[in-house]
Amino acid sequence: MTRAQRLGVLMGTVSAVLVGVSFVASSMMAHYPFLGGQSVRYALGFLLLAVLCSRRGWAPVRRLTPRLWVRLTLVTAAGLVGFNVAVLSAERTAEPAVPGVVVGCTPVVVAILVPLLESRRPSGRVACGALVVAAGAAVVQGFGRTDGAGLLWSLAAMGGEVVMALFVVPVLRVLGPLLLTTCACAIAAVEAAVLGLAVDGPAWVRMPDGVEAAALAWQILAVTVLGIVLWFGAIHRIGAVGMALLSGLIPVSAALTAPLAGTGSFGPGQLLGSLLVAGGVALGAASAAAAAAAPIPVTRKREHMTEEPEEILFLSRRRVESLFDPGTAIESQRAAFAALGDGTAELPEKILYSSRFDGSIVFCYAARLSPDTGAVSKFGSVNQGNTARGLPNVHALITALDPETGRPVAVLDGTTVTTLRTAAGSALAVDVLARPDATRLAVIGSGVQARAHVRAIARVRPLSSVRIWSPTPRNRQAAAAELAAELGLAVEATATAEEAVAGADIVAACTLSEHPVVLGSWLRKGCTVVSVGSVEPTRCETDPEVLRRARAVVVDDPGTAAGHCGPVVTALRSGDLVRQDLIALGDVVVGRAAARTGPDDIVFYGSVGLGVQDAAAAWAVIDRARGGRGTPAGDQRGLSPSGR
Repeated sequence: MTRAQRLGVLMGTVSAVLVGVSFVASSMMAHYPFLGGQSVRYALGFLLLAVLCSRRGWAPVRRLTPRLWVRLTLVTAAGLVGFNVAVLSAERTAEPAVPGVVVGCTPVVVAILVPLLESRRPSGRVACGALVVAAGAAVVQGFGRTDGAGLLWSLAAMGGEVVMALFVVPVLRVLGPLLLTTCACAIAAVEAAVLGLAVDGPAWVRMPDGVEAAALAWQILAVTVLGIVLWFGAIHRIGAVGMALLSGLIPVSAALTAPLAGTGSFGPGQLLGSLLVAGGVALGAASAAAAAAAPIPVTRKREHMTEEPEEILFLSRRRVESLFDPGTAIESQRAAFAALGDGTAELPEKILYSSRFDGSIVFCYAARLSPDTGAVSKFGSVNQGNTARGLPNVHALITALDPETGRPVAVLDGTTVTTLRTAAGSALAVDVLARPDATRLAVIGSGVQARAHVRAIARVRPLSSVRIWSPTPRNRQAAAAELAAELGLAVEATATAEEAVAGADIVAACTLSEHPVVLGSWLRKGCTVVSVGSVEPTRCETDPEVLRRARAVVVDDPGTAAGHCGPVVTALRSGDLVRQDLIALGDVVVGRAAARTGPDDIVFYGSVGLGVQDAAAAWAVIDRARGGRGTPAGDQRGLSPSGR
């Protein structure tokens, strides 16, 4: 397990324990209007969490699409309000152990459904662990008696848990645990209030007495404010399956605390069940966390792709932009580096040379992501003078071949793919390398790539501020204004590069500079530095002190970086580094290597670009374009520079 995954297990364990202990508090509110109590609990929880969010910013909320808002509303209705209503309704005609046993089967259902929905085969180890956890939870609680209604309500409660596990992740990726909990509490407060008015009428809420107020305060602080945030934080780090396994600790926690409140006893059965739960968690948690870090396949094998004739897709800049949103881009890069980390991808050496005619860099990549995706090739050039012409520095064309026949299936605008996948790769690196609480971003550069980096990194960290510097004041000011308006963030154009970097948690160098624009002496402890412009041995965006101060030097591919990444080449020549010091990002993604060991570590990530990144990106775009959003070969207007 990586450090982040171990933290996720700890967060999930604490969350499950807090929820289990809350059963005692719930028993103290037996005579309080149930739905009114839920509404008050979530409303006050929202107010407390909103104070915390106001310090970190609400910008990610603006990125929620209408579809994600609907998803969040439904998840809240099923997983928070609906779950509580179902458990209460079940206990009216069933003994409390019945819903407990049924809900205790949630890990088994989630362990099977989550991989299937992601086109994976369920892990036997995780499934066995889930079965042991479910059995242990049943032994802890006993079984109890019920009628048909009690069983149906118990199944509904389990359904709420399953819905939460299956459908919350896309919203979690955008908002993060804290903002997600805050928004969910606001929605749940309204939903519970509406139900309370409909069911209980004017008596849906009242002033609690002293005991009820104490119990309500515990539920708000321990369960809502802390427990749910930790719950979502665990899902973020170890996946829904991993957290489902840890939920088996809820009945164990409840059983341990019941004797203290005089509501139950802890005997041999509870001890045996607790040991079973612990054994099931130990059996499956590591595999579940590893599966959560593994790539979601970006495409499936399609039989119709081998049938003749089929038109070649021509995907223009605008088409690629519409199909390759930042979320899709980041997940494609997660797939790319995970495939590198587990040895699935094929990555031959790339062709890269500097033209003696004009100094432009000509490159050609080829790679294959997996057996089910065909080879992808990218051909293009880097022309530094394009900035003055108002054009991207990189222009390229990507072709993709059928995995069985080798027939061309698509031609894509490689310029857009390169921009978006490069920024998405950096965002992935930030996600796995930067401190979890990193919120201050510095960007050196103000061009297309620099702006794309701000958009992408904002997807993986709740940025509170962004500082931008580039040599031309007009360019950096224009970039700051554009990004501030688009993302709703505090974006500032600084007078010097040092001013931008000072105090930053994350530094992204997005230039083609041959001389250092980021100095090691400027970096604060715990900083993560990303360099994407040092693509030749002679180009160094960072000075040697950056790598000397770095606890870990992470690269997209050690062999490629050793020959092409300027700062790495310089450090290897000077003896500041040896080849074995280079850590592959793919190894970090799959948990084979660790980079950050503590909050004060400085971590460097150098990227020169890999063909497998283009392969993952191209197939992600093609996979979505197969819905009819590409341009057939008969209409090639989409390939013009204007996108028409």
